[in-house]
Amino acid sequence: MKFQNIKIILKKAKLDPKVSIKRICLWQDKRNSYHTAQISQQVNAHFHKNGNEIYQIIQGQGLIYFGKIKKDQSVQWEKPVKVKEGDVFNIKANVAHCLKNLKRQSLIITFFCPPQHLKNDRFIVNQPF
Repeated sequence: MKFQNIKIILKKAKLDPKVSIKRICLWQDKRNSYHTAQISQQVNAHFHKNGNEIYQIIQGQGLIYFGKIKKDQSVQWEKPVKVKEGDVFNIKANVAHCLKNLKRQSLIITFFCPPQHLKNDRFIVNQPF
């Protein structure tokens, strides 16, 4: 059994340039993966065509933006929702999302998703702000 501390392991995290966050995988198998991430400003807006993504806020406060993907790949954004430490939420497939940090201190999250979300099933869209 392996024990890890999220705040310590994040010091080793590398920048994921597509979505502008520092991220590291904590666990993965063929169908699922579990990650932690440090968000200085925001997770760039994107969506996935297959599988859900579950976020948990570990530290900080943010605004989560959700939007419907239109046929032309543009996004109809909804009103953002404020999230804080302890909040957990599910993002379904084909829903654009963007998480914006509201504080000077980094926002720290964990997220659970299919491994393909970080490979060939991630589609960048225009920011909602």
